[in-house]
This record gives sequence, C-alpha cells and structure tokens, in this order.
Amino acid sequence: MKEYATEHGLPEEEVSVKIAEIVKRYEQSNDLSKQCLAAIYRRNLKQAATLCEQNATSKVDLLKKKRQEVEALSKAPLKSDRTVEPSFAYGSGEIILVTDSSKGLRSDPEAQGSRDLLLAEAPPGKPTPAQLEAARRQLIKLTEEVMSEFKTAGDTYYANYQFDKALASYKEGLSYVEKKDLPTLWAGMQ
Repeated sequence: MKEYATEHGLPEEEVSVKIAEIVKRYEQSNDLSKQCLAAIYRRNLKQAATLCEQNATSKVDLLKKKRQEVEALSKAPLKSDRTVEPSFAYGSGEIILVTDSSKGLRSDPEAQGSRDLLLAEAPPGKPTPAQLEAARRQLIKLTEEVMSEFKTAGDTYYANYQFDKALASYKEGLSYVEKKDLPTLWAGMQ
C-alpha cells in the first residue's frame, strides 16, 4: 500500500481506507474469486485456497460444455461468411436471384428495378466461421480463468505450507490445458 500510495501521490491512510472498503465488498460478494482475494488480503490462506478451488471447480463444467460446443462447431460444415455476388437469371417476366448454383429466389416482377431482392440464407444449424471463432475465444478465456483459479489456489496452499495440496491444485489445473493449444498458459502452470 505504501508503494502504491507513493507512486500515485496519495496519502497512505486514504489508500488503506479504500482497500478496506474493497475487501469488505469482496467479502460480501457472491463471486468466489472476489471472496478468495479478500481472504488472501486478510491472510486467511486456508479459506482463500478453498474458495479459489471451489471457484475453479464450479467453472470446470462450463469449460467442458464450451469444449463440446467448439468441437461440435468445428465438425459442422460452415456456411460462408463472405458476401456472395448475386447473379440474375430472367425468365417468364420475373427475375430469379441466384446466389448458389443449387438455389434461387424469385423476386416480385414489379420490383425489377429495386435492390430489395431477398437473399437466400444458409440452412439453419450451420455455424459461420465468425461463430466458431467467437466460441474458440470464449473457450480460451474460460480456460484461462479456470487455470488462474487453480494456480491461485495452489499458490495459496503453497504459501500456507500445504505443499501436497498445492501440487494437487497445480496438476488439476494442468489437466484442463494442452501444451499444443495454449503453450504459454501451460508453461506458466508447469
């Protein structure tokens, strides 16, 4: 606190009061991660490690579901994100908008001069590359959160001289990341 107060030109007492307010809010929060940080600040390492481990474990189910979602999206045929240049075919007084050799939509003959033609949509259930990429980003973020919680739990056990529990927490965290997928995250936990 002294270092922060000096660095930002604030009175140490003011910083201390603000931190106490934040810790109190974190202790009353429903967020286990915040409760863990508050317990660490209070130097209640046993409680902090337990809270961090509970938080990590609660996110594991979400992580597994997100992995399944990404895997399913990866296996599904993707619809194209690129804009398809329409081509037009004329026949029997109406315009047929062709966006794919197998599909065509008919427009109203009176709307021939209009650009308000209907475009064919990809079949439902086909994800776009953007959806797959968004799901992958969410998976990475969730993996980072789970790893961070297990690492914090391990660090807290370690600081409390519970080396066997620290090692178990680190190993548990490592089980949710592959070196080939997220090498930096894997190395940090390793």
